[in-house]
Amino acid sequence: MYADKNIGIVGVSKAEGFVQMNKEIFKHFKDALLKEAKFSGSLDNHPALKGKQSKLPDKIQAGIIKKKLKMSKQAAAVATKTDPAKWEAAKTEAKSRMGGKHSARAMQLATKIYKKKGGGYSGAKPSSKNNSLKKWSKQKWGYTGKDKPGQGGSGVYLPENKRKRLKSTKEGRKQIASASAKKAKATREGKQYSSHGLAAGTSLAKKASAVKIAHMCRKDILDAFKAEGGALSMKALIKRTSNQPLSEVKKELLKLKKEGIVKVHPHGDMYTDMVKKAEAKKDPRLVRAGVSGYNVPKRTPGHGSKSHIVVAKEGDTIKTLRFGQQGVKTNQTAGQREAFKSRHAKNIAKGKLSRAYWADKVKWSSKKTKDPDNKKWVKGS
Repeated sequence: MYADKNIGIVGVSKAEGFVQMNKEIFKHFKDALLKEAKFSGSLDNHPALKGKQSKLPDKIQAGIIKKKLKMSKQAAAVATKTDPAKWEAAKTEAKSRMGGKHSARAMQLATKIYKKKGGGYSGAKPSSKNNSLKKWSKQKWGYTGKDKPGQGGSGVYLPENKRKRLKSTKEGRKQIASASAKKAKATREGKQYSSHGLAAGTSLAKKASAVKIAHMCRKDILDAFKAEGGALSMKALIKRTSNQPLSEVKKELLKLKKEGIVKVHPHGDMYTDMVKKAEAKKDPRLVRAGVSGYNVPKRTPGHGSKSHIVVAKEGDTIKTLRFGQQGVKTNQTAGQREAFKSRHAKNIAKGKLSRAYWADKVKWSSKKTKDPDNKKWVKGS
């Protein structure tokens, strides 16, 4: 539906309208819509409209004018080349040196050639915020493989920080290899571009605020892992990153998982080797226990009495704990699980420094109950 100053609600006949709503509600909606759709004609002759948006509601006209003026201001802020002939010659030379095709890298080279041959600019000096070439130069784009200045290179073309981040993990290196294969195939087929996905999020269109939020989310997520000793639950992560938008935290966490930086333990918690490897060098207890990090339990089938071991960390307190009775059938039925939880409730509530907490988390999870519908208690619990 939309408003019209003569007939009220367009798209619904008056008869149908009165059937759908009583007179008071109809009047309320009519007045509200007509207020939004005020037609005064006062903005019809504004220069920014150029006579093309007349007879529109004032509110819409005001929005168009604001956008047009903003675009004009941005256009005025972009520097223009004062010698078009030199610029065309510079582009031709750059493209011939870069394989004969137009590309971002060729245009970067063309800009250098243009300046070297005395080409000038008029207007404001461009910045990385409003000029893609400036942004790409600042990001130090290069190839993931061998890079030959002025001739191209192998692999895919990415910003320096992204290249370093991908190369730092096994999963990242796999992504580079896959993207490079797609790029090589496209090149053999005579295509200039290939859709490999690794350049996503590197365009100028991505707002600086979004980039900043993503960067801060990643830092806060990794700080949360560090504070928890390298492993934590989703609930703990949300609590420790409460200063960031939850949607952004989840988005960045998914990226960390895809890059192989964050992994999920079989018992449900998430962990990262980035923290564990650094801390393992400092704490010999991790080495003696044979675990990869704090709060990461491990099965010990060779131990005489206990089935698992964990180096538990809560705050600054660290304890090596063995838990779980070796050789006993546990979590067979819902009744057996409830009996265990009831009997050890106080110790489970003590948290990570309690054996009962880890036994409950690793061995008595409701997800692992073999017969979840059976309320019968089974001996051995």
